Amino acid sequence: MRQSSDRPATPSLRSLRPRLSLVVGLIAALAVAASACGGGGPAKSAAAPAATTTSTAPQVTTPTVMVDGRSVNVPTEEGSRPIFSRIDTGQQVIYTSKGFLPAYLFAATAQPITFTNLTDHSVAISFLGTGAKPATIAPGGSYSLTTDVLQFEYHAPNGDHGKAQIGAFNS
Repeated sequence: MRQSSDRPATPSLRSLRPRLSLVVGLIAALAVAASACGGGGPAKSAAAPAATTTSTAPQVTTPTVMVDGRSVNVPTEEGSRPIFSRIDTGQQVIYTSKGFLPAYLFAATAQPITFTNLTDHSVAISFLGTGAKPATIAPGGSYSLTTDVLQFEYHAPNGDHGKAQIGAFNS
């Protein structure tokens, strides 16, 4: 005969097995559902999405480069700051043989964005989402675009591309 005690009776592992199977099954189903709808990862913020290019162009830190046999000034932000490769705030985009710098630009509203071609070949840049016609930029040349859209993509024919977000951003 068993004596009663003050301890509560603990269920045996055998009696918990159906409940554990149900809990594990629910967790697995939720994980599958979350991954199918894009959930499960960190929330994406419109303020700083990541951009990709076909190749990450290295930062150009020299004040001039040789383009098609002549010396060309390299655009900077704020008069002297080199343009960052991945993400930058400003009004300048550089196109090099390695791709666009920056890959993602945060630009001010109602201000022109200047695209400069630092390759030895003309490049036709498309501005998706702006309604603007593609611009062909000669080697060492530049093109300025002013738009009233809040976001657009810039593309070169070889697949290099980047994005611009327009708004009130601090550098």
